Amino acid sequence: MIRMQLRGVCAAVLMLCAALPAQAAPKPLKYVLPEAARPVAGGRAVQVSVGQAELGSNINSTLGFAMVAGGAVGVLIEAGVGADRAQRAQLGITPIRRSLMDFDADQLAIDSTKSALAAMPWLEGQEPAFTRDATIFGKSDFLTAAPTSQVVYFTYAYDMAPDFSSVNVSVGIAIANREQAKKGQPFTRLLDKNLVYGQRVSSVVRLANPTTPAENAQRWAANDSALTKKALTLAFTEVGALIPRALTLTDADAASLNAAERKTIASLGGKPMEEDAGGSLLFNPLPVGLIHVQTLQD
Repeated sequence: MIRMQLRGVCAAVLMLCAALPAQAAPKPLKYVLPEAARPVAGGRAVQVSVGQAELGSNINSTLGFAMVAGGAVGVLIEAGVGADRAQRAQLGITPIRRSLMDFDADQLAIDSTKSALAAMPWLEGQEPAFTRDATIFGKSDFLTAAPTSQVVYFTYAYDMAPDFSSVNVSVGIAIANREQAKKGQPFTRLLDKNLVYGQRVSSVVRLANPTTPAENAQRWAANDSALTKKALTLAFTEVGALIPRALTLTDADAASLNAAERKTIASLGGKPMEEDAGGSLLFNPLPVGLIHVQTLQD
């Protein structure tokens, strides 16, 4: 069954790739939204998607997903993970998942988005529409039916680090025009090169003094997964606070950050934006984007 599913995923990805026009090099994502482009007549429809019903055990973390609006590349990477490593991850995460059956991560994603929209009245974001379909094709259907000329997408993913040292929440932010600029399939409006804006923000909540993957997983699972629930709540709240920062990033900010010296925090690298008792914020070129790292005490 798994092999059949993977064949279907790979076939879909190959069809998507075959439909893309050949080009010498991909255009960089527009991760700065100019002030002149911020207001849009009629406002913007908003879609929140969480393409998973439970905590992920991805060997390749959500932080490495390459597509802001689609996610097909991340799926393909995950499909190639060794079966033995995937099995070990499943063994570690299963007890945690059992304790999270009544934990509403979908609502956390919606609440984080609403909090971010309230902090950005200039965006004129409408009431968020929630969906489980995080595919580029589902997004394209929503864009076609939207009553506004642009749509803002917030695509959430949440998982454990491969060694269970952290809980990670990531959200891809994308703004797309409903109007098709060039001839092609409708979904091409959501390709990175055609987006009005694309960025990713992530929150990493680490265990204090992590050890082996098995011991780390046991700590997350203890006391009805109390630490996991706390970490997820913190991480979703943090990405909600980061979304306005990402959308108001200026060219001057990006130039200053790109010129800064790279720093590594808990194996995560980037250009430091700030560091205080609440954690550290790093800036990276996409696909990684902005990453906030903090340590959770038991």
